[in-house]
Amino acid sequence: MVDEDLTVFSFNFAGLPLITKNYRSRLKYLLDLLPKVGADVFCFQEVWSKRAQKKIIACLEDNNFPYHYRVSGFCFNGLLIVSRYPIKKGQFYPIKGYFYDL
Repeated sequence: MVDEDLTVFSFNFAGLPLITKNYRSRLKYLLDLLPKVGADVFCFQEVWSKRAQKKIIACLEDNNFPYHYRVSGFCFNGLLIVSRYPIKKGQFYPIKGYFYDL
């Protein structure tokens, strides 16, 4: 087994443009920040806009992060994973008692 560190960056974008304050400036800030973070895997929550998802993916692809996975499930959930390494499998697990059985 190889002993290597793996760094993960997790960020809740809270990206509903209709109700989020300063949406465009927050997205620009995030896109400027990502290449500087130095993580191996990026996990984003609440990236509701497909346009924002595409911008994040493009930004990271340009910085040697060729793998991405848009998490799907019962409904569009805004989850996005971008990685320096291949993503072999992804799955969405709705948790009973949270939103999906109301």
